[in-house]
Amino acid sequence: MSEDKSMREEFEDALAEVEDTPEVEEAEAPVEETPTDETEQTPEEETTAETPSTEVQGEESTPPTDTGHEGGDDKAPASWTPAAREEWANTPTAIREQINKRETEISKALQEGAESRKTGERFSDVVTRFSSVIAAEGVQDPIVGFEELMKTMTTMRMGSPQQKANQLAGFVKNYGVDIGMLDSALAGAAPPAVDPMEARLNERMAPVNDLLNRINQAEQNTLHQQNQNINNEVEAFGAKAEFFTDVRLDMADIIEVAEKQGRPLTLDQAYERACALNPEIAKVMQGRAKTQQILGSNADISAKESAASSIAGKQGGTGGSAGGLTLHDELSQLWDAQG
Repeated sequence: MSEDKSMREEFEDALAEVEDTPEVEEAEAPVEETPTDETEQTPEEETTAETPSTEVQGEESTPPTDTGHEGGDDKAPASWTPAAREEWANTPTAIREQINKRETEISKALQEGAESRKTGERFSDVVTRFSSVIAAEGVQDPIVGFEELMKTMTTMRMGSPQQKANQLAGFVKNYGVDIGMLDSALAGAAPPAVDPMEARLNERMAPVNDLLNRINQAEQNTLHQQNQNINNEVEAFGAKAEFFTDVRLDMADIIEVAEKQGRPLTLDQAYERACALNPEIAKVMQGRAKTQQILGSNADISAKESAASSIAGKQGGTGGSAGGLTLHDELSQLWDAQG
């Protein structure tokens, strides 16, 4: 029995040393957090320290150089690629301001030239539709042909009677106008008689034609309203979708194919698929997801470390038992139960 007691005493002594270790660490911790004596200064030292503080304030009054890492309300130009826009936050402010200034100038120039471009497109469309007539007139340059046409109209509007007669004579010769028909037209020949049957038929069909016109107008109004609703929905979606400008054409193709297959998609679904199919956008989104995963893992690790520290502190102080027993008491009870 004496041997058992001696072994028990040795075990209790070893256990006491283990339990005393956290107390030493807790006692040493405040020593590291007491730099108050070192910060105390005499009045002379305080007077001496005031001069550098003034210089520091003078230096701090100078605005620091902005490296462009601070986030602002400005956004990267929409014409940039997704990878380039991803680096916008890292661009210095001075460079961003210069880029925005240049983009504003370009946008203004494009807006000012938009009307001219529309006029040119409409003129080109007219030239294309009447290209055979223009070629028959021997006109090589449509602009020159338009100028000659305006000269002719000027003669007919502002020329002398003789100039107008000569111009009309040229029309008669060049375009093969029949003189007899021209004379009848100038004499004011009576218009051809209207067929009574045709007049009666038109009278009876008038209500039907009116009904058809109203139906067509209603269909056009409905179609216009549907298109307007779709445009509003797309515009609202594009305002909140970051890469909408980059993938809008791909989205249109994806939605069209899905509708042909009888599986309509929402704008969100089409946007996700279009972004996944775009290599550059997919790379940017994967990089963001990886960064977010790393930040989340770090947060989980910190939370687990905090939880472990709190548990360890509770066990060192109270033993963590429901009955208020210390670790020494619990081990003693187990030892007695075995002996």
